[in-house]
Amino acid sequence: MCASAHAGLKMPAFLRNPKLKPRFRNGRVQKACRRALYGLEEASTSEIVEWTGATRANTYRALRQVAVPVGRSKKGSGRPNLWRLDTPDATPNE
Repeated sequence: MCASAHAGLKMPAFLRNPKLKPRFRNGRVQKACRRALYGLEEASTSEIVEWTGATRANTYRALRQVAVPVGRSKKGSGRPNLWRLDTPDATPNE
């Protein structure tokens, strides 16, 4: 291509269309959290961390986006949150 063809594209596609978010709620840890909650239905943060294999901070950040806290665990140090998917009727193939 000639230089004049590139001159018209000054902004990348994600800046030209900011609503285009192909990876929104589709990250590795978010998918792992969803899969864990499909199998466990309701689980504590500690149990989901074991499933995801990610750090506790990354797992907690992903859980806040894909799940809702439903209570606190009765056991364990620090009483971790209990989580449930915010859309339980979704299919696990997402």
